[in-house]
Amino acid sequence: MKEKKEKIIRRLLWAGVIILIITLFVSTTMRLMKLAQSYQSGILPNPKSIDYGYAKNPLLTLLHILPGLLFIVLGALQFVKKIRNKYIRFHRTSGRLYLVLGFIIGISSLAMAFAMQFGGWIETAAILVFAPYFLFSLMNAYKYIRKKEFVLHREWMIRAYSIGIAVATMRPLRTYHGIY
Repeated sequence: MKEKKEKIIRRLLWAGVIILIITLFVSTTMRLMKLAQSYQSGILPNPKSIDYGYAKNPLLTLLHILPGLLFIVLGALQFVKKIRNKYIRFHRTSGRLYLVLGFIIGISSLAMAFAMQFGGWIETAAILVFAPYFLFSLMNAYKYIRKKEFVLHREWMIRAYSIGIAVATMRPLRTYHGIY
């Protein structure tokens, strides 16, 4: 009975992750289309729009959202047991890429906190808390895999992925539900 309950919980968690990945993919695609439209027309969106900050800083935006999308997709694959156990080389290579992408995202988010203040000081404060903790989680995950402490490595990777997917999907969900 306990195994069945754990299997159901695992499936529900994966369903949630897949829904968040789809949300992120759709929002990234929409953001890229709006960015391209602004770039082609040479007209910035309304300054009160969230798209204004993105269009005003297109390179920083691309440096953040493209690696972010790949980070979220690769991160999900890192947790698939069959891939991790059967395709060790893929797991290691994608794990290294995952770490590099994570550092790009974390550092670019700190830059975005000051270049594109969407939610005022509250959002900036949140970024200044979560981005360093995200980077700290990635550093610890790397440290523990180098020491071959797999359980601690996995725990820190889960923390980093959780922060990444939460932050990555929070803004699109708020934006498209009229909070911004």
